[in-house]
Amino acid sequence: MSELIMEQNSSVKTVSNIKKQLLQIIDSEKELVIDFKSITSIDLAIAQLLISAVKYARKKSVAVKFKNVSDEIRNQLQLTGLIKRNKE
Repeated sequence: MSELIMEQNSSVKTVSNIKKQLLQIIDSEKELVIDFKSITSIDLAIAQLLISAVKYARKKSVAVKFKNVSDEIRNQLQLTGLIKRNKE
């Protein structure tokens, strides 16, 4: 298992670096944990990258888990379909 900690400056400016890290982990591990402890929201570039990374991980049979998800990020991930909405 490897953990990727999303940094406070995670945005369109850093998406290519994050992509490299994600691909390296997905290609070498069976589980990826993405930790959002340093941020409270993500921009569209990061959301799109996460969607692609999760799809790629599924093809490689790599489990992806999210950790320390703020309410705003949880809502964003629900909108992208990466996590299920809570049934109320």
